[in-house]
Order: sequence, then structure tokens, then C-alpha cells
Amino acid sequence: MVKAPQFTTGTIQRQRDDGYWIDKFQYHEGDQAPGLIVSGLNSGKVQYLENPLRTGTSSTCEPKKEWVHVGRFASGSVACGSQGGGSESASEDDVVDALDEHSDDVTPPWKCYQMAHLDTPVPTASLDITGNGYSDVIVGYEFGNTMIDCDPRGGKLVWFENPGSKGPDAHWKEHYIGRWPAMHRLVTGYFTQRSFPEIIAAPVVHGPKDKHTPAPIICFQAPSRPDAPEVYEPQVDACQNRVEANSRLGERSEWRKDIVDDQHFRVVHEIYAKRFDGPSGLDSLIVASMEGVHWLYFRDGRWQREHITTGEPRKIGQRADTFSPGAGDMWGSGSADAGRIGSNPFAYVASIDPFHGPKVCAYTRSGRELEGNLWKRHVLDVYGTPAQKRLWGDGPGHQVICADIDGDGDDEFLVSLFGPLDRDNEDKPTGNALQSGENPNKGIICYKAIDLDKGIFAKWHIATRSSARCTVGNFAGSGAADIASISYNVEHYYQELDPKVTLYKNHLIPSFKPQITGSLWSDEGMVYLPRPTSVTHFEAKVLIEVANFAISVEVYPPKESIHAPKEDGIKPIYGSVVINNCETRAPLGGPPFPAKEDLSAHDGKRTVMKADSEKGAIILRLTPIQKPHSPGPWKKAVDVPVRNVFDISEQGLTFPDLSFTRGDDLCWGAAFKGVDFYNMTGFHFRFLDDKQNIAHMQFWTAGPNVDARLHDHSDNAFKELHTCLSQGTPNGPRDEMGGMWAPVSTSCPPCRPKGYPRGYGHCPLKPLEEHGRIWHEDDSGQAVYRRNNTVSYPPHAWHAGTAPEGYIDVWMALEFDAWLDL
Repeated sequence: MVKAPQFTTGTIQRQRDDGYWIDKFQYHEGDQAPGLIVSGLNSGKVQYLENPLRTGTSSTCEPKKEWVHVGRFASGSVACGSQGGGSESASEDDVVDALDEHSDDVTPPWKCYQMAHLDTPVPTASLDITGNGYSDVIVGYEFGNTMIDCDPRGGKLVWFENPGSKGPDAHWKEHYIGRWPAMHRLVTGYFTQRSFPEIIAAPVVHGPKDKHTPAPIICFQAPSRPDAPEVYEPQVDACQNRVEANSRLGERSEWRKDIVDDQHFRVVHEIYAKRFDGPSGLDSLIVASMEGVHWLYFRDGRWQREHITTGEPRKIGQRADTFSPGAGDMWGSGSADAGRIGSNPFAYVASIDPFHGPKVCAYTRSGRELEGNLWKRHVLDVYGTPAQKRLWGDGPGHQVICADIDGDGDDEFLVSLFGPLDRDNEDKPTGNALQSGENPNKGIICYKAIDLDKGIFAKWHIATRSSARCTVGNFAGSGAADIASISYNVEHYYQELDPKVTLYKNHLIPSFKPQITGSLWSDEGMVYLPRPTSVTHFEAKVLIEVANFAISVEVYPPKESIHAPKEDGIKPIYGSVVINNCETRAPLGGPPFPAKEDLSAHDGKRTVMKADSEKGAIILRLTPIQKPHSPGPWKKAVDVPVRNVFDISEQGLTFPDLSFTRGDDLCWGAAFKGVDFYNMTGFHFRFLDDKQNIAHMQFWTAGPNVDARLHDHSDNAFKELHTCLSQGTPNGPRDEMGGMWAPVSTSCPPCRPKGYPRGYGHCPLKPLEEHGRIWHEDDSGQAVYRRNNTVSYPPHAWHAGTAPEGYIDVWMALEFDAWLDL
């Protein structure tokens, strides 16, 4: 049975100047627990964070916090700054929030040692180059302002010799390896032979303002005495053929290098070393670039290349010679890793598409062989603001990494999201230069494969604060897969206020694999639905009981009869239903606002319904249930009966108890401070075959006269309808009842809420009544879309009734996919 990951959280390092790189680091081969190498481009500091458990003598590396479930856990704060290799602790009163709880320091504190101060360092890697049992650190630096404006004379690759038994506060001697502009990623391993280790380096682009020319992937081999005094060799500018003397590094020679590939990959944002042929085999590469995801391996004396996916397809009009907004047009993949399931180390590939992109994808194949099968793309999530979804490299996705998080032998994958960025109509960034706080487009997301053949995954949001990259290791010394992350703060890209290094200690007990019929999606349910045309008989699954309605989802093949008692609400979410052979009920309702539709029987009689003759139908059924102890209506959200009946135990998943949460306790709810306004998350509905989004369902309550505030959904793309579950002013006059307010062509009621413009109409709703469409439509009845691809809405809002007896309104919201032909 699959269980949700459990983490306690503590901050290892705070008060950073910036944040970009983090990597696990074993100072000595005998260390009991690894430390970290961290760096940032703004400050240029490359630091070693020493785990207090390194030698096994410290008591514990435990955040001082009770265990908490993912979604409601603590974070912590301990600073380790360094000046000249020293270390210092943070002030005790500097406390930082993570999610909705306060945090404590990781104890004992980690010490920080600065090994170098460089110009715009980007990647690091570790390798025992000297062969003395101590890991040395490889760094690429002089990146430049951005990848578009990279330093043509930069991209230097150096290694810092571990001071060994002298201790990490001693001098780390610098040695030269080689260079190429925009040096961006490094891996180490045995790629072409097993006699000596190799370093593979990849610049992100070929050179300044050049996304068109393929970037070289370079394999460096160490000389027989890598720590011997170096001899001067003039360095040639890779872009402009200028000879330069390296004044910083003095006279030194470049390591032997071979080109792995310089013909095929543009905008190489990620490379990972993978060993698929067992412990004695050679390492190979997973490469994520504008060409998608590729597997590179050395065989028969040469490098072989296998195409896995093109990633995000190139759209009509996209060009490689665009450099703004952001980094210009992007397609392909930005980060990718391969995950193990059972004995297959290459069972699936996880990716973020494209460069700094919004889409989280998994790629699977029907066969489990290492080679020879086509890969199928499953788009699991699309994060980001409307601007980020324009694919200009604005984020929020930055890194994917596969690891066995829950200890069951199968790899999950983690996604690092650095945060939201939006643009105005002139494509200039909006909002504060420094971002802070929680956001759905920040943090670390964990995905677990549930059924690879069908491409089904479960998801948990481990953290909702900025993550540039994360790394997995036994940092707490318990043998579990702990996670360390660094906030993203890079000038000219995205800057998180108060960047820090955070430890997530893993408390999850290993579980065994499930079978799938549904899934968990963060704190909500995910319902994967077969297309009605693919089923031969009616299928159903119960979801939840809310406000004395039992809600289930049902799938009907074409022309199938639908049982419809008069009191049941029948809401199609795909296809349509035909009522009494004459009236059709569709997902997006009947006439537009201010019209409304009754989801129950119009005449109070049993209704005969049939699914659409071509598409069939997927419906939500809302069945009234008797609750003598809580008949409703209710005066408080906490009194609204909620019973979670969504059973996913066959998949090994436990569904969390859903409940109403006060708006001002949520990340978006600052404007509703002290307002009787509550939300309860619900369920996502997608097709099983291609993971196409259908709709999202959630629930709301509002106290007497509460105004949900005019809004126009300019930050998200969907078509939304609301169904009343309980009316707080059930016996009042129409104008005093709760319901939706939006513009209408006719004159508005004289008693419109304060602040609502003239021309607004009121659609009061009784239980199981749904208001008509509010979004703008053209003359043919099709939705109108904004420039940022969101559905065009006028400002509108739910406004609760006067409710003289103090009752609240309760309603259900359905957010349909903005583009799907329902």
C-alpha cells in the first residue's frame, strides 16, 4: 500500500546572497553522512556545508518538530555563513515560515566553509581526482549575465583540491581543466572505459546570442598526475578565435578532451550520468535539450545516440533566433532523468518541458526492454502563470531528478519549481523583483508511478517555497532518502527573497506497489476516466459527501440509459445527456448568464435520460442524503457535513480527509482577512488514455452578505460554472438570496452590492441550480480568449444573501478545460 511521504523540515543555511546550485558531497569516502556543495551566480561564493553527522560523532540531525504529513509540515532555519573558510550560526530570532507552520533550526547546525569566490559559477561536481580518498570539487564559472549574454571568454572549468586531513577550513588549491563559453552542467563517471574516471561538461548554448548552433558535449580525461604543476598553453576563444592568457589561473594546460557530440543538441539545460548495465558497466548520459530527450552511450568504440522524445513540440512561428522575452522561444526539454521500476533501471523518463518550462511529463513504453520501443508522452501537470506558459524560459520548472523516495525499490521523481513570473501586455515582467512566500508554482513536487502502462502517477507537494534544484541523500543518517534544496535567486532570471538551503528529513516507511483505478494529486483526488466510447457498460465511482449530497462520477457509453430519480442532480462533464428524448443537457450548460439550469428533474418527476449517441457521457451525480443530526442549512462552515468516501486503497493510496479551510489561511487569501469565506479542494478529472484534463471540482462557503470579490480569471485558463448546494437565505425574496453577480445586457437590479458597477445582474440559486455561462463568447457561441490564452471573463463574483437567520451559502465549482471540445 502506498503511503504519503512524511517529512520534517529544517533550514540548514539562511541569509544567503543568492541561490542556484546544490549537490550532495562526500568529503571523505569514510563519511557517515554526506554534506552539500552550494553556490550562486550573484555572489560567486562556492561553499561546502558540512553535515554534523559526517564523522558519525554528532547525536542527530533532527529538526526540532513533530512529524507532519506532506502539505502541512514545518520548515526550519539555521544559517551558516562563511568568511575566509570560517563558520557562524544564525541569530535565534530569525525564524522563517514554510507552508503554514513555523520552523526550527536543524540541530546540530551545519558548518559552512567557503572554498572559492568566483565570477558567476554555475555547475559543480565531485570526484576523487587525486585518488587519496578525499573528494575534490569541480566547478564551471564565468558564465556571464545570462545564457543569451554569456561571457565569450568564460566558461572556465577548474577543480579544487580537497585539503584532506587539514580540514575543510584549510586552503582548497585550484587547478585548471578547460573551458567553453556558457559552461552549464557537469557529470563524472566511467563513460568510455573503466580504467580512470572522466568528466563530461555541457555548455547550455554554443556562445552568446546563439541558440541555433549545437552546443558541444565535451569529455575530459585527467592527466596521469592531475595535481602536478601545470604548463602554459594559450587558450583560444571558442567563439571569436582570440588567443587569451588566463590571468586568474596563471599558466596551465588543458586536460585532454574529446567531443561526445557537437552536431545535435541546442540549449542543453541538463545532463545526468546513468549506469544501466550494472555495476561493472559503463556510465551513459541522459541529455535534455531543445531537441528533446536523448540517451547517449559509448559502444563499439564510438558514442551512440538514441532519441527518446522531442519533448514539447515546436509550434508554428517559433524561432531559434529569438532572445526575448525571457530567453525567447523554447521547445524540447529542459530537464530529464530516467527512473527505475523493479529490475528495469530505464523504466520511464521524467521531464520538464521545455527549457525553464511549465510542463511536467512522463515518458513510458509498453515493453520494458532497454532499447527498441517507442516512448509515449504523458503530460502530468502544467504549472506557471500565463506568461510562463508562453514558453519563453520564464519557468517555473527547473529540475527533475529520479530517486527511490519511499524505499520500495522503485524510483519516484522530484520536480523543483522556482516560482511564478508574469508579464504585462508589453511582455515586461510584472510584480516585485524579489518574490517571497508560498505559491503553487514553487517548491518540490514528488510523483510516484502507479501504473506505467497507463501512465498513471500519484503526486505530493512536498514544499511550496522556491526550489532551484534539489539533491537526495542520507543526510539525517537514518538510511532514508532525505532531500536538500536551495532557493532560486539569480539576477536577470528569478529572485527569491531570503534564499536558503533546506533539509527535508524523510520518515516514510517503505510500502508495496498498488494497482490503479484512481489516484491522489497533492491534497486532492485524481480521477482518470475512460472515454465513454471505449466502455461497453456503465461504470461509476463514489467521490465525496458534501452538504448532504453524495457525489459520484459515472461513465456511460453512447446511447446508454441513465437512471435518474427526480431528486438527483445530473451534471454532464463530458458528452451530453438527452432528457425525455427532447432536451439536451451539456457540460457548459444552457443559455448564458443570468439564466440558470436545474440539475434535478424540472417537473419533479422521474426523468428518462440517455447518453449522447456519439460521444456517450460522463456525469456527476448529486444524490440527496438524509442527515437527521445535521439537516442544514448551516451557520458555520465547520458544521457542513463532509464525508470522504473516495476509495483508492486498491492502488495502495490513502485519501486525506478533505475539509473546509478559511480563505485567509490559504496562500491567496490575504484579502479575505476575517471574512467568513471558506474553500475545500476536491477532485481533478482526466481521460485515462492521454491524461487530457477535463475539469476540476472544488467547494466554497460564504457567510451572510459575504462578497467573494469581483475577479476575471486573467491568471488561469478554464470555463467555470457554479452549482448551489445550500442556500443561506432559503425563504428570502429573490434579490436577497445568495448567488452569482455578473454583467448582463439588461438593466441591473436596484439593490446591487456596494462597489458593483451598473449593468450587473444577479442570478440567485437554490440547491442543484447552476448559473449560465459568464465568459465572453463570439457570435457563433465560441469562447473568446485573451492574448495570454486565458478565457476572457468580465469581472464577476458570488455574493452571499442577507441570511437573516445567519445561514451560509454552500456551492460547488466546476472548472472545465479551456480548450477541450466537451
